[in-house]
Parts: sequence; C-alpha cells; structure tokens
Amino acid sequence: MAMLETSLDRWALRWALAWVFGWALFCVMTPIEVGFDVLHYHIQDGWSALNGRLERDLAPSGMHSYFNPISHMITQALIETFPAAIVSFLLGALQAAILIPLYLLCRRVLVSVGHENRISALLLALAGFFNYAMLTVTASIRVDHWSAGLFILALLVLVPKDGAPAGWKRAGVAAFLVGLSAGLKLTSVIHVAGIAAAILVAVPGLRGRLQAAAAAGVAGLSGILLTGGWWMWKLWTVIGNPVFPMANGAFRSPFGPLENFRDERTPAQSIWDVLFYPVNAASRPYNEFGTTWMQDLPIAFFYIAILILGWVGYRTYRGNEQGTEVPPRALLTVFAGAFATLTVWFPLFMVGRYAMSVWMVSPLVFAATLLLIWPALREPRRALGWFGGMLAVCVISANVVQLRRVPVPDMWGPYIQVAVPSSVDFQNAEVIFTGPYPSSFLAAYLPESATFMFTQTQGWADGAERVLKQMVRQRIDSSNGPFVAVMVDVGSEEGSDALPVIFSRLRDELGLVADRKACGDFVTSVDNEQAHWIACPLVKAD
Repeated sequence: MAMLETSLDRWALRWALAWVFGWALFCVMTPIEVGFDVLHYHIQDGWSALNGRLERDLAPSGMHSYFNPISHMITQALIETFPAAIVSFLLGALQAAILIPLYLLCRRVLVSVGHENRISALLLALAGFFNYAMLTVTASIRVDHWSAGLFILALLVLVPKDGAPAGWKRAGVAAFLVGLSAGLKLTSVIHVAGIAAAILVAVPGLRGRLQAAAAAGVAGLSGILLTGGWWMWKLWTVIGNPVFPMANGAFRSPFGPLENFRDERTPAQSIWDVLFYPVNAASRPYNEFGTTWMQDLPIAFFYIAILILGWVGYRTYRGNEQGTEVPPRALLTVFAGAFATLTVWFPLFMVGRYAMSVWMVSPLVFAATLLLIWPALREPRRALGWFGGMLAVCVISANVVQLRRVPVPDMWGPYIQVAVPSSVDFQNAEVIFTGPYPSSFLAAYLPESATFMFTQTQGWADGAERVLKQMVRQRIDSSNGPFVAVMVDVGSEEGSDALPVIFSRLRDELGLVADRKACGDFVTSVDNEQAHWIACPLVKAD
C-alpha cells in the first residue's frame, strides 16, 4: 500500500463508497448484456475450464474455445454460486472501483500542473469512466475493463503522490500489473507498449531507466505467467501452441493452418483511418457496435492534447520565449502510456474496448495540457464549467451504442435460465453448435455425458477454424452418434441464418440430415421475439 499511496481523505472516501455501492445497485437493476461474445464463448469457456473439458470437446465455440478462460472461470463460478442480483452487484462493484485509481491519477496529474481542485479531478475521472466501451461491459460478464483498470493502476504507481520521479521498484510494480492484464487477455498486449513508454518517461537518467527496464521485464513476465502461464502450458501440451489460434505459423499446431491468423476486419487500413478516428465511426468498414459517429468523440480530447503538447514542445525547444510552462513528468508519463498504447492498437486491433484505458485518460490529458497554456482555467468556477462540459460530452457520446440486453426474470434466480427440450435426448450425444449465431452457451445446461463440437461459425474466422472443421468431420465420420444440432431459429427461409440453409450445409459439410419436425425448442431467458434456440436430432446421410 505504501507503494500505491492510494489513501483517500474523508471526503473522497465517502463518495468512493457511495459510488461503488450505487453503481453496483444500478447494475443490478439494468438488463444484463447478452451480446454475441457472451453467448458464443464467455459462458462456455468458463464452464468448460471449470469442468476440465478441453481434451473431451472439440472447439464448441470455434477458435474462441482456446482463449485464456481464467476471467470467464471467475464469472461462471459467480453465476453457478449466486443468484443473478448478487452476480450483477459484485461485478458492478468491481467495475465501479476502477474510478478510484482513475480519480487519484487525475488528482496527481492536475496537482502537477498547478490545479489542486479535487472537484475538477472527480469531474475528469467521471468523464473518463463514462465512455461507450465502459458502458458496453456494464451489467455484463465481459471483462475488458479489468485490463483497463490494471493499466490505470499501473500508471498511478508511476506517478508518486509526492511528485518525485519513479524508480525501478515502481517500474517493476507497474509492469507486473500490466503483465497480469496481458496474461489475462492477449489483446492487452497493447498495454505492454504503453507501460514501457510510460516507464521510460517516469524514470529519469540512463542508469535509472536501464534498472527500470530490467525490473519491468522480470516483473512483467511474472505477471503474464501468473494469469496466463497455466493456460499456455495446457494449450502447449494439448494443442501444441501456447497462444492458439494465434501465431500458428511459428508453433505449427496440428489443430490449425500452418500460418499466422489475424482478424483482417478491424485494423486501420490507411493513415486516414487513424487521423480521423474520433469522427469516422460511421464510415469505417468495421465497427463493433454499429455506425454512430458520436461514440469516439472522447478520444478527440486526446488528439487535441497531442497538438497542444506538440506546440508546447516546439516553443520549449525554441527557448521558451513566451514563458510557456514545461509539461511536468506526471503528465508526460500518462501521455506517453496512452500514446504508445494507441500506436500499437491501430495496426493490430482498432476495437475500442481493447483500448478503453486510453478513453479513460483522454479527458485528463486534454485538461492538463489546456491548463498548461491557459493558466486562467485554474480558477475554480471556470474549471468547473469546462470540465463539467467535458463530462456532459462524454456521457452523451457513451450512450449512443445499441446493445442486446434482456431483463433478468427473477433477480434471486439464475443469471440465465434455460429449459432444455424434453423431446430431444442429449445423453451421450455428439452435440454440434451450428449456424452463424452463437449457441455454445447452452453447453453449460446440457448433460455432462454429451460431447460438444461446432460448425458454420462466422466467415471471418475461417482462417483459424479451417482445420478444426476438418477435425469435426473426422470425429463425426468415426462416431455412431447419436447426433444433435443446436442452433438459433430466426424464423427466416432465406439467408445464411435460415434453417433450410443451415440444414443443407449440415448435410453437405458433415453428412448429417435433420428433420425439422423432430426439433425441440429451448426456452431461455435470453430469447426474444426474433430468435430462439432449437435442438434437432441428426442422422447420417445414406
């Protein structure tokens, strides 16, 4: 705790406790998020890992079956242990707690630029918290904000309360926290670049930086191994690739093509995608949550801060002719961490929730740079108006994204309720989750004697799943069944999601025939008027 220096005064402690409790209650009352990823692999991966089914099942969630399940194990354990209200409350409290280190970081950076108003720090922390990516994981079992929170905490470690430069010990602690994040989820590798840049700025002197780099390397690797090492070892021994399905060109696992895979839909395609990112959401080829141009407005604060710091740097280089203040180390540390994170994120992912941490510090970095060039903003009333306006912009832009949410039927009942069709026998069956929409979450509600596989997932994943689909066909050919297909019925007769098309592909690709009249309906708490899940017995084609 001495290293983190996160003590709160009574005023801050009161609002922190009230905030955490209030936000947790808000999550309990909010319909739970049941988007594609939740139903596709978050539940299934957690359930599978808790029950040791990696060797038995064959990719029930396609390539996503092999992602590190530790966070999903935690959320699934909560789902299996507590009623829905408690699950949402606990996860909501953890999400709300991220605001505390963010507030402390805002406080320290603002103090470094001569603005000690704690209300300003709170407004900027709230502005950072209320971004669209954070709201997509509200009342949800998705945990991208865990990685963001660890990065914010790491930056806080590098910005001491007394304003002194950080040393190698702080660099090690910060790198360890980010290592935990990277081990938890591989997409958090972007934060490795961010914390490396932040450490080089936070620690002064060549010798100090060399010591910090050594400490960070050892500590960061330790963090990665702590949260991800056990799963990497399991994948290595079972699959032959510790980061499967990624980097298979190097590891050459027989479970995937002998080439490296990446999702080509998301990375920046040109420099214009990068330069106009804050306002081009509606025109991007891929946008995870629709096409609203407002969702990324908060990142524009960071873009403006880049210009301001560039201008300040130029004037400093020219001899500080007009008396412009030199940016303090605390501000530059946070800026370097966010800038390096974005630099890696654009060519690798460009999926907003992976870089949620940058959205969270953008209002702070902008406000601090503005205070540098406009000292009059330090006047409390003026600061309240400006920072309150920034908060309003962030709150409005955060609420423009459409999500699939459903109310919990019984707060004191299961998080997700499922009634399995009694007309279909799942005992000892080979269950195939099929169709373009997710179904594998239902594995957690089917008999343990069943074995689970997949086919017909989203086309963008074919590069990673091509060999897995061949293995599914081989397993079916060598099995006598019984076989059951589970899929979403959208009530359509045309398109890739129509039952006739799914049935036709089952016959052509797997040699299995379905009889629509023999299918049974699941009844779940995530059904809606447009879609519900069905199970159809299958027989081998003659």
